[in-house]
Amino acid sequence: MRNRISKLIMAVLLLLPVAAHAQKPSATVHTRSVGLYLQRAEAAQVAAEREKLLQQALEAALQGVQSAGGNSKTWFTLGQVYTARGDAIGADSAFDKAESLWP
Repeated sequence: MRNRISKLIMAVLLLLPVAAHAQKPSATVHTRSVGLYLQRAEAAQVAAEREKLLQQALEAALQGVQSAGGNSKTWFTLGQVYTARGDAIGADSAFDKAESLWP
């Protein structure tokens, strides 16, 4: 009986860092900014304006990842930006990271 309790306690202790690391996805100022930039870029009629907005979205997404790297929504929005920019490899990596944080 004592051995079982010890094993159970050890299993719980090993899982604590994983549970503590998992953070429910939440919107931040950065993820909201990315959403606005992406909407504006999609509606832009001029290619140069679209590129400028996508660059702003990328900067906001990278700032979000830097300030809230444990929030899967920041990684998901980064993946959306990479998708809009046509960067399949960047998008895949960002979406994988988002999924690893919040399956």
